[in-house]
Amino acid sequence: MSFQFFILSLIFSYSIFANEKLETLYLKSESIIEEVAGTKVYKIKKGMLFYGKPVNPVDRKDFLIYDNLKKPSRFKVSSQFVSYIQDDIRLLPNEVGDKVYPPSDYLEQTSNHFLVYNSYNLYLDNLFTSALNQIYSDELESIIAPRYSFNFLVKPELPVYFGGQINFQSLNWKNDFENVRMNILSFGPSFKYQFLKEQDMQVFIGTNFEYCPVYSATTESTKDRFSAYIYGVELNSDFQTFFGTMTLSTSFRNHHLTLSKSSRTDLELTPNEFNLKSFGISIGYKTEWEL
Repeated sequence: MSFQFFILSLIFSYSIFANEKLETLYLKSESIIEEVAGTKVYKIKKGMLFYGKPVNPVDRKDFLIYDNLKKPSRFKVSSQFVSYIQDDIRLLPNEVGDKVYPPSDYLEQTSNHFLVYNSYNLYLDNLFTSALNQIYSDELESIIAPRYSFNFLVKPELPVYFGGQINFQSLNWKNDFENVRMNILSFGPSFKYQFLKEQDMQVFIGTNFEYCPVYSATTESTKDRFSAYIYGVELNSDFQTFFGTMTLSTSFRNHHLTLSKSSRTDLELTPNEFNLKSFGISIGYKTEWEL
């Protein structure tokens, strides 16, 4: 009976040792390791990770040290110098450390939401109007006038914003004979690229193209209409304030005009196409949400 019990104990002990898996452990700094089959001991100054297996899985007093290839070394260490980190490692991402991943693709959709924002801007433009002096018998070089702008932009999973904008501007000046009032209403697509982002600030460069359904000038006795379109570039910065997101902008715009209708009977222009340039600065308010 005792012999059978001895045999069963051997089988049980062998099954424990055979099924014991290597563990990922941490060897503390200033640890003492010793040879398994010798008497030499060594002191490890720096802590390190290692693969290990208890010499006796029941009491777990000493651990055999394995190398990075999970092959047994000739050293063992006492459990007092070992920290158990197996549970901590399970919290780490299950990624292959030496795997090479392809570069990210901007066109790959990662979200079903779009970032949408509106901005309301007040511009102060300096419009160079000398090209119109022949029509209005003037020697005016430029006019400073406000411009009101509304922008609607969407940001999908791309590095650019795209959308549209509406602008309205009214100019007034007086020549030698009468007062002149010019109204400009324009709308069209716009694009912006964000090239700088800090914690509380973003900087964009953008371009736009606008059709002008209204581009007219009136005096007390005449009315002139122009067919026109406008294109331009601008630099914007958004920054956080106590009141919300504010914007500062600077823009350059080119107005391409063709005199299409006039009540003046004695007006003869060659050519009847003009280009007016403007430079402006603005301040505005921005709101955004997900769509």
